[in-house]
Amino acid sequence: MKNLHTAVTLLACTLLAGCAESSSSVEPVKTIPDRTGPRMLKLTADQIRDLGVTTANVKSTMIPEELELVGQIDENTTFSTPVMSLVPGRVEKVNVQVGDRVKKGQHLAEVRSDEVARIEADLLHEFLSLEVDVERTKVKLELARKARDRQEMLFQEGIGARAQLETAQGEFQMTEAELTAYREKRRSAIETTRERLKLFGIPGKEVDRLLKTRVTDNLFELNCPREGVIVQRDVDLGQMVDVSTQLFTVSDLTQVWVNAQAFEKDIHLIALGEPITLAVESYPGKVFHGKVDYIGATLDPKTRTLAVRATVANPDLKLHPHMYAQVVLKIGEQRGLLVPTAAVRKTGETYLAYVATKPGGVYEERKVEIGSYKGDDVIITSGLKAGETVVVKGSLELNGLAIKLTSDSAE
Repeated sequence: MKNLHTAVTLLACTLLAGCAESSSSVEPVKTIPDRTGPRMLKLTADQIRDLGVTTANVKSTMIPEELELVGQIDENTTFSTPVMSLVPGRVEKVNVQVGDRVKKGQHLAEVRSDEVARIEADLLHEFLSLEVDVERTKVKLELARKARDRQEMLFQEGIGARAQLETAQGEFQMTEAELTAYREKRRSAIETTRERLKLFGIPGKEVDRLLKTRVTDNLFELNCPREGVIVQRDVDLGQMVDVSTQLFTVSDLTQVWVNAQAFEKDIHLIALGEPITLAVESYPGKVFHGKVDYIGATLDPKTRTLAVRATVANPDLKLHPHMYAQVVLKIGEQRGLLVPTAAVRKTGETYLAYVATKPGGVYEERKVEIGSYKGDDVIITSGLKAGETVVVKGSLELNGLAIKLTSDSAE
């Protein structure tokens, strides 16, 4: 710190050395003999010009009261969907990783399932058997129809007996009923299998493919249920899965949550619906907006904090789960004093400002206390009054000169 003060002093003295001979020194105002009081510095017009001194008024304005919390970005679980394999079997292929953007219906993985293959094989066996029965009965029905027609013709010509005609008609009707029964049994087997496969998430078109190709398929696609981002993957190639196994989590990150913890003393300042802003290190200067939509019911007994959550719009997907965020809640406003940040200089543990107290380049060194920073300004909590004029550009040089004067006086 001593080296820094020395460097600042040398810089200020070098700048002042370039002024005219009559203006070559900066001296304490001689009307302040009490060295225990505030230090006063006097600059000539030439020195003010050469240093480029600028000033600003101390502003009295309404300043928002804010509560700052440290939070973490998380996926909005109401916009998240677990992806599970409804087909038991072994994972043969995985097509996505955590962080991948996916669309609804996109092929995520393949599962080989012997159980589903057996269901298809049973249907195919029953279907082919019923097909034989249907075709055989159709031939039998055609023969019964011809026999009935022949007996009816003979009866009309007075050659055949009524009993023979009735017998032929009975055979035809029985065969017709038998064909209807086989067809209904075939339809029922198809629909039953279709419904069984639906329980495994297999679409009905798979049955149509099976009946057309007469080939069973034990590889089944696991498709994405919604558009979003893969935020969790819990499956590897070759892994055995069943209907209770979660393979992925897909989340729509166009809205995210920021979860934070509020200290017990600040709980009364937070209410549902309050607007919040947040910032993350990845995007300096970028501000995101949201609203408080959840306040916890119980305190954490270890940290004595309460969970607070806000929903934040994230249309550009710049906010990612597990990012740390600085959360600011606007809880009110109060009147306060603001000055440009450059008007305040820190010396050791003390903050100083230089106030233009008299015309003609007289500046008083003031100890001030500061609050939080508001953009390019800083809140002054004590040491200045509204309407006073403080040095902005040139305050660093004045600070160096004040240090030099103190050093000279000590000698």
